[in-house]
Amino acid sequence: MNQKLQEKCQLFVANKEAIEKNFKWESSYVMPACGMLYTEKDVAVQSEKLLQCNDILKKETSVFSNFRGCVKLVFISKMALSKHPKAYFDKVVQIYNLMKKHKISASEYTVLAALVIADNDA
Repeated sequence: MNQKLQEKCQLFVANKEAIEKNFKWESSYVMPACGMLYTEKDVAVQSEKLLQCNDILKKETSVFSNFRGCVKLVFISKMALSKHPKAYFDKVVQIYNLMKKHKISASEYTVLAALVIADNDA
């Protein structure tokens, strides 16, 4: 295996393990995906920033919010990867609410769609 690929694999494993350490009770299926979000950007998980983003999510959403379901870890990972997590949060929520306003049913998939739209907004 070439050196660059080996380094990427090591970064991925380290990122996945850092996420697992901080979010033991979240879905084990989502953790590798979140680890890959960081690896794709070629950065290591910053646990403190991830936990701060989790606090923002807890503070800004209700217990039964679609933002707190299976997509929670993906959402806070993407928030932590952004330069301005709270602004990213606000943008995704705004897109989500706009989708609901236009009769798109509210669900975790709608949150996922809002994330994709926010990431592709120029």
